[in-house]
Amino acid sequence: MANDLTAKRVPILATPGVEQVELTKPREALDAAGAKTILVAPKKGKIKAWQHDRWGDELDVDATLDDVRAETFDALLIPGGVMSPDRLRMDRKAVDFVRAEHGHMPPTITPHHLMISRNALFQGGLGPHLYCLPVAKRERHRLAVRRAAT
Repeated sequence: MANDLTAKRVPILATPGVEQVELTKPREALDAAGAKTILVAPKKGKIKAWQHDRWGDELDVDATLDDVRAETFDALLIPGGVMSPDRLRMDRKAVDFVRAEHGHMPPTITPHHLMISRNALFQGGLGPHLYCLPVAKRERHRLAVRRAAT
């Protein structure tokens, strides 16, 4: 079955300010499909999510970037919002983690990850794709995204 993700390990990379629904809903769908999701953040403890126009829930971090290795995962979810992706793109360890993941699995960096991932699941599994937000404002980031996509 195309949407059976049993035994697939999926890190969810986020920081405080992640859009709550963009983390919780895909996580619920991944877990329901059998995946093992792990909330990964730059720092241990909890991260406070953003819920539309106000602060939302505090979410427990399962592992830090120092605790995980890219090659041990099968996919990657980077939920959207404004604050979290912007913080991640400026965090060297997060950028290195995503770059390392791209060599063997499909990263998704977009607020539209639900559409991309859902469509890929219906078409036979997670296929390779890389889509980036227009938050890559600096030339260094733009070039890194270009290198990863080609």
